[in-house]
Amino acid sequence: MIRKTILALTIAGLSSFSISAFATTPSPASTDSVATTIPLNSRGKIKKACRHNDFEGLRLNDAQRASLDKIATTRDSTLKANMLRLKAQRKKMRRACDSSQSASRSLYLKGIKDVLTPEQYMTFLENSYVNSYSRARVHMKHKSAKGPKTRHNRKAHRTHKS
Repeated sequence: MIRKTILALTIAGLSSFSISAFATTPSPASTDSVATTIPLNSRGKIKKACRHNDFEGLRLNDAQRASLDKIATTRDSTLKANMLRLKAQRKKMRRACDSSQSASRSLYLKGIKDVLTPEQYMTFLENSYVNSYSRARVHMKHKSAKGPKTRHNRKAHRTHKS
């Protein structure tokens, strides 16, 4: 019993010394060198696209730099135009899908109305409304954990983790 107590105290004492080694802070000189190597945007925040430089180590003259810049701007404008075109296509497809769903729903309801009596149809509509409301509430409750439109909002994702 005494051996176990002494052993436990010894291990606890030694482990406290090893933990203090991890709690050291970097010196001010090392933080300055890190801050100068991180590229910042105009607002002083870290740039989103910190990629490696494929032309590193090459000694490019001004004409080469100008032609490379022209190629990059052409590529960027082409990519932006393609993204805008795809976005317009997605909106158009979404509108078409919404209209076809509403047409399908109205056709479905018309078929149900032809089969049921007016009293049965009213009961059906009441049941449909009550059930759809409860399903929508469950769906909204499920989505409310993330909040609205947080898919690409990195700050919102960070706040929900805490």
